[in-house]
Amino acid sequence: MDETISSRQKKILSLLSGKTLLRAEIENELRSGYPVSKMTLLRDLHGLERSGLIKKEGLSRSLRYSLFQRNPLLEFIDVKEYFSNQAGRDQSGKIF
Repeated sequence: MDETISSRQKKILSLLSGKTLLRAEIENELRSGYPVSKMTLLRDLHGLERSGLIKKEGLSRSLRYSLFQRNPLLEFIDVKEYFSNQAGRDQSGKIF
């Protein structure tokens, strides 16, 4: 498994958190922050699937992508995004 995940792939994982999306929906969501060609997106999706982080469901135009959940405790969390949003902190600012 390739341990290197690009910022674009992290964004894809973040988009798929709790959702199942078509490739076109992922492409539309990425468009503002990560302009990407269809082929680059397909390579990213294939790499994430090969790494066991996402799974495909369906065929052809109805192909959808979602996170592959082996264990809910191992769900992908973008650490920088997590701490930038102050998630996991009580009102005094302490991490709980």
